[in-house]
Amino acid sequence: MARRVIGLDLGAYSVKLVRLECGNKTPKFQILDQVEELLPRQENEEPDLLSLQKEAIKRLQEKGYLESETCATALDASFGQMLMMKAPFLESRKIEAILPGLLEAELPFETNDMIISWHRAEEPVRVVGAEKPLESTIRIAFGKKEGMAGLLQMLQAVPLDPRFVHLANTTPFELVRELGFETVQAVPEMGEQGEACIVDFGHRATNLCIFDRLGIKYSRTFLRGGKKLTEEIAAALSISFDEAEKLKHDADVLAKNASEQQDVVNRLVREHYRKLCDELTRVFISLKTSDALHIQSVLLVGGGSKTSSLSDFLRPLLAQQEAVICSPDNLLKHGLLSPAMAVPFALSLSCLQIHAKDNRFNFRKDEFVWRGDLDFLRTKSTPLILWALVIICSTTVMWSANSLVLQKENSSLEERLKTVCAQILGQANIPAKKCLALMQEQITTSSEVAIPEYTASDIYIKASELLPKELNVTFSELDVSEKKVRITAEVPSFEDVDKLATHLARIPCLVNIEKGSAQKKDAVVKVAFNGDIDCNPAQPKSKVEQKTEVKSKPEPKK
Repeated sequence: MARRVIGLDLGAYSVKLVRLECGNKTPKFQILDQVEELLPRQENEEPDLLSLQKEAIKRLQEKGYLESETCATALDASFGQMLMMKAPFLESRKIEAILPGLLEAELPFETNDMIISWHRAEEPVRVVGAEKPLESTIRIAFGKKEGMAGLLQMLQAVPLDPRFVHLANTTPFELVRELGFETVQAVPEMGEQGEACIVDFGHRATNLCIFDRLGIKYSRTFLRGGKKLTEEIAAALSISFDEAEKLKHDADVLAKNASEQQDVVNRLVREHYRKLCDELTRVFISLKTSDALHIQSVLLVGGGSKTSSLSDFLRPLLAQQEAVICSPDNLLKHGLLSPAMAVPFALSLSCLQIHAKDNRFNFRKDEFVWRGDLDFLRTKSTPLILWALVIICSTTVMWSANSLVLQKENSSLEERLKTVCAQILGQANIPAKKCLALMQEQITTSSEVAIPEYTASDIYIKASELLPKELNVTFSELDVSEKKVRITAEVPSFEDVDKLATHLARIPCLVNIEKGSAQKKDAVVKVAFNGDIDCNPAQPKSKVEQKTEVKSKPEPKK
């Protein structure tokens, strides 16, 4: 399913937006919108820049450009910075524990006032047999909580809740992450070990991001941008800020035979970019001598890159450091209108790989963490899936083990039943389920082994229940066959013999009780009783049935 993502570049000159549609197989993404909303121009540093940006975002919202599923923006570089540091541990949890101490030695302000985002730098492939390193190289980015709070408060008033808030001077690397290193490759023969950089010419500052094929190596912000140039033009020509801004946009750094006024503007533009180039070359020289970084390719982006003949003007200056200016064609072939839109384009590309962590700093953490619908399931999907697999596997193993144990027990019981069945029926290998049916069949069909329905114990229990307590009787014998019963008892007198016979006749299933001879021996009278066992006696016929039977008899013939 296709989804829309937007990258929002909050500048001091304008708010730029690039909206992508992604999720389709071919192409991987498609640029839907590229919009730039200008801010009101002011000569002095405006204290309400966030308010102006908010009004610009609201205008974009009214036009329908903010409809998306994911949004990314960047924290101004004046509120943050990136460092490359060495940590004396390899384990992430140990590095996390010593980060505050490492930063206290590097930063001139309290770490409690900063948001810290870090990741381990990619290490080159080690030679087989080489010793394992004892320390780690990490990238640390920190941003001021004050700037972060103001940014989110302004965006949430729109409302807009960005999932990513990057560091502004490291954001251009998202172009390389998604589009490949060839996007900034000046010449096809560029070596595998060379570094490249992207220079973003902004309105208040110029950002520099240096990287190689493994990741970001260095970032820097120069507090000199297009606004400073406009102020210099306005002061030199004694004109308003708006007029100076218009002349700046029409400037051509290599133009000749221009008007006197435009010639002054072109000269100031050349001086402005020459000073910036001097700053760049000093960084290149410093990195080349200290960190062994050799910048071979330079890509110019941002609003200042639209200045006419700027690449031709800077090319010989950078060539002194063996750096070549890269053509923006590899960037524009993806549908981008101008290199000025490269930063919002990079921000929108960062939303394509939501869970990527390497070479990415996201300040949405701690108290500023992004919380979306079912975000817990999305962020913890991998451990949840692993736990689900563990539970399923454990349940399967336990079920299999129980099945094997029960199957073994069932097999043992079946063998025992077969043995018992063979002993009873005299036939081997009879299934256990069939054995009981055969036994019941033989019992019901064979009178020789018929089982009486009333046992001696049953008669004894019933007699005990029905005999009165005052009758002193002792049963010395209870013999029960299939249909007959014999009872021998001892009573104190001959009168008790008749009482006993009366009570025995009341016992269910005992019928036709006959009294045998009674003999007095010593102080007791011994007597024997014989009877039949019939638990289904014929019910006596009612008077109505008897009358019906009499009427149905035929009358004798006369």
